[in-house]
Amino acid sequence: MPEIGCIEMLSNFMANSIIVTNQQTIPPKDSTVILSETNGVEYSIEIKKIPTKFILIKPENLDFLIKNISGMKGEKQISDYILISESTNGNWIIYIELKKGGRTCTNIKIREQLIGSKCSMEYCKWLVKFFWEGDSHFEGYQERYVCLNTLKQRLNKKPTRPPHHQLHDTPDKFLSLDGGEGIFFMRLIEQSR
Repeated sequence: MPEIGCIEMLSNFMANSIIVTNQQTIPPKDSTVILSETNGVEYSIEIKKIPTKFILIKPENLDFLIKNISGMKGEKQISDYILISESTNGNWIIYIELKKGGRTCTNIKIREQLIGSKCSMEYCKWLVKFFWEGDSHFEGYQERYVCLNTLKQRLNKKPTRPPHHQLHDTPDKFLSLDGGEGIFFMRLIEQSR
C-alpha cells in the first residue's frame, strides 16, 4: 500500500471543526485563502499564491486544550491558524496569529499563542507516529511563526526596501507583518535580505 502523505493523513484523522480548508489540486494551481477572526470585531486577511497542496487548521477548536488546562503560565493560549503546505520549494508549517490593527497586544502574549499552536501540532505529530505508524512523516518540514496585523500599509512615493528581519523559525523570533491588503505566501516563509 502506498505511503499516505502528511496533509492527507491530517485530513483523515482531524475533525471537520478543526480543518478550515484543504486542497490537493492536480495539476498544480496557486490558491488563495482568507483568514478571518471574530473576537468582538470581525476582520480578515487574504493569503495569496499558496502552493498546490495545503491544509489550513484552526487549532483553537481543539477542545481538550481549552477544557483541561489551567493556563496559569499562558499555556492555554493558542494562535488562530496553522497552515501546512507541501510544494517543490519545500514543506512548511506556518503558525499564524491575527491581530486587529490598532489593538495593543504584547509580544509575550503573541509568543504564548504561537507556542500553544506548536504544542498542538506536536501532539498531532505524535498521533501520526504512534497510531498511523508515521515515523518519517513531517521530517524536513520547516517552521515559521507569523503575526499578521490587519492594518493597511501606507504607500510611500519613494521606493523602499523591506526591512531586514531575523529568520522567524521559533516563537521567540516571530515575524510581524501588516496584511491589510493581503499577503503573498512567499512573504510568510522567506527572510528579508
